[in-house]
Amino acid sequence: MMAKLEAMDADPSRQGRSASDAEIAAERAKDPISAQDLAEALQATRPSAQRFEQRYLDWQRDFGAV
Repeated sequence: MMAKLEAMDADPSRQGRSASDAEIAAERAKDPISAQDLAEALQATRPSAQRFEQRYLDWQRDFGAV
C-alpha cells in the first residue's frame, strides 16, 4: 500500500499533488489492510514516540498544536 501511495506522489503528471482521501480509499478498497499487515508492521518498527513524549508535550505547551 505504502509503495503505491509513494508512487502516486512521485508521479510527475500529478504536479506535486499528494494522493487525496478518495484516492487513498480507492487503493485501500483494492487491497484492504489485514491483521497480518498490521502484525508485520508492528514487528518491523520500533516504538520511538514514547522516547520523545516530553519533547512533544513541551512543544505543544510552548507553541500550541500545529
